[in-house]
Amino acid sequence: MTTFGLHHRSTLSTPVLTRIIRVLLMHDFFDHHTQCTQFDLELHLRCVIASLRLLSVHGICPGSGTLRFGYFNELYNRMSWWQDYNCGQSGSEETKNYNNEFLIVYATDLIASVPSDRTRAANVATRMIAAATALGHAVTLLLRRH
Repeated sequence: MTTFGLHHRSTLSTPVLTRIIRVLLMHDFFDHHTQCTQFDLELHLRCVIASLRLLSVHGICPGSGTLRFGYFNELYNRMSWWQDYNCGQSGSEETKNYNNEFLIVYATDLIASVPSDRTRAANVATRMIAAATALGHAVTLLLRRH
């Protein structure tokens, strides 16, 4: 009997998964503004989450070495672009897609949780600084709206 799902060993290697994640996050696929853009973004973010979950659940394939912190830092910092894009797509409270906000936060947390070549203390310190910056950005956006 063949078992599939999260507990099945990945058939994708670590380099392939990291390349998929990088392509999904680092390229600007959404240059259009249609009624379906919010749903397109949600589907895109779900693909990002799925690839990040595969990487975090199955870990790094033996023999692949460790993943550079710079790679995850670049992905983590790019999530603010996706947040800004999502905010720009939301015209009003009626058209806001709260799933996208959740998925962006979830993806950011998954990126921060994948082990890299950096020590845990350095990771925590860097993420705390990034979180403080994001909080400052959110407060600035709220103040601009009022």
